[in-house]
Amino acid sequence: MIQRTGGDLGKVETKLGLDAGTLTDGDTLIAWVEPNSLKNLRMPDGNELDANDLWEPGGYTSGGLPEATIDVPAGSEYRPTTV
Repeated sequence: MIQRTGGDLGKVETKLGLDAGTLTDGDTLIAWVEPNSLKNLRMPDGNELDANDLWEPGGYTSGGLPEATIDVPAGSEYRPTTV
């Protein structure tokens, strides 16, 4: 996504269906979580924590990217990522 948008976080926000400023205001952490820590992959229903007015049913972000919801068990290891 970073390569596709040339590093423009505003464009990343649009593609992911995030509110403007979500990634650029400095209050969001992007993290790598080991895939074996992820549980319960499912289609989002719009009731997830932080779902916004841009959420659309059907498994795609309002920016047209496929999306899914997962559970990350408490205490899972993660690695903060800088963009």
